[in-house]
Amino acid sequence: MKLSHRKIYNLPRSPEEIRINNYNPLLLMLWKANMDLQYIGESSLAIAQYVTGYVTKAEKSNMQDLWQEVSSHSSIYSKLWSFGIHCLCSRECGLYEASDLLLGDHLREKSTTIKWINVSPSQNGKRRLRNHSKLFEIQEMNLDSTDIFEENLVYPKRPDDMEEICLYHFVAEYKKCGVDRDRNPVYWEHTKPILPNHRIYDPGKENERENYYYSLRLLFVPFRNEADLIEEGETAESAFERHLEENDVLNTHSEKLQRMLMAREHV
Repeated sequence: MKLSHRKIYNLPRSPEEIRINNYNPLLLMLWKANMDLQYIGESSLAIAQYVTGYVTKAEKSNMQDLWQEVSSHSSIYSKLWSFGIHCLCSRECGLYEASDLLLGDHLREKSTTIKWINVSPSQNGKRRLRNHSKLFEIQEMNLDSTDIFEENLVYPKRPDDMEEICLYHFVAEYKKCGVDRDRNPVYWEHTKPILPNHRIYDPGKENERENYYYSLRLLFVPFRNEADLIEEGETAESAFERHLEENDVLNTHSEKLQRMLMAREHV
């Protein structure tokens, strides 16, 4: 079947891209949001006029009533307040947005939940203070205690049957659902997809090289104590190399990061 084209160009598409807007892979990686590109084959002022007209397009409102209401107030504070409230209340709203607001639906949502993992060494990472009730409980038990910070990771206290699960898969696959009779935490598998995300260090930069290898070791090699990630006298890179051959997940993720860093460098 021959397809008719109303555009002056034909964009090759694969069967999986039939219902996807026109995009550019390079711009998509930089923009990281929705796009719908179109080629314009002219070199006149029409492009500039369209862009400026679209950006400066005014919303419909009754300006005469607005200025009359603003002028009725005496102080400059009252005028500014009235002007701001009137602008917010008279904003033009599309049909779909109005329907979502009236029905209580979310204006935007994601099919996949993203959880951030702090992969910086604990001595360099930020720490959060415990809440007041927890601090009061610790003080009652020990007045001399200096344990005022929340634990950065719950992963080291995972059950014994999760001994061989790395931090990355622990965050991606499990969630805490409560405690058992002995007050030990109980974990269930996620019913919806969870995508762990973390800072990506560049090993090509001298000041990020050690953190790059440390983050991979932290994510993909099981541990109970973060201090045991690197043995005495070795660097994060040498510790990474020590586990590289016996850990396929560590090797695979490292190769993916290297390809992504190379693509970013080409961009």
